[in-house]
Amino acid sequence: MILAYMDEAGGVSYQRPDKSRFFVRAAVLVRENQIGTYQEVVKAICSDFPTRNGKELLFHTHKIFHGQDGWQQWAEQRRRELLIGMAEILVAENVPIVYACVDKKKMVEKYRKPLNPHLMTFVQCGEMVERWTHQHAKEHMWIPCVGSNDFNREIEELFVSCRRFGSPFGWWERKWDVAIS
Repeated sequence: MILAYMDEAGGVSYQRPDKSRFFVRAAVLVRENQIGTYQEVVKAICSDFPTRNGKELLFHTHKIFHGQDGWQQWAEQRRRELLIGMAEILVAENVPIVYACVDKKKMVEKYRKPLNPHLMTFVQCGEMVERWTHQHAKEHMWIPCVGSNDFNREIEELFVSCRRFGSPFGWWERKWDVAIS
């Protein structure tokens, strides 16, 4: 199994595309049997950042970068070193990454009712993950790992639909015959 850890940046609203013009989603692809190795490497890097009041600090790039939710106790330079260390893991291990971007300004100019950027970028990333697995891991299927907000629940539903019936754009080649819950 390939786990596609996904995260996004940018606002979804088309009302003010100038305020947040782009919506981006990226997926880091990890083979299930590699998770333990990566967890150990990440733990080693994060061990220099002790917990706050007995609670573990959540590794969320946005919070680390902006010094929020406990990360403000660390100087900006130190937080950036942590983020760079994480990026270096991805490079050193040659971890595959795919991404998709929606230019909301162009979408508003071109379409009367553009689709939700969350869903568009998911389908785009999904197509790239499908191509990657077809080339590098034919024997594996993949599953998205996303957060738990309403948009991500829609993504989970869309994933199930794409797996059963194919992508709306027709690029997902393989369909699962088994029910996915």
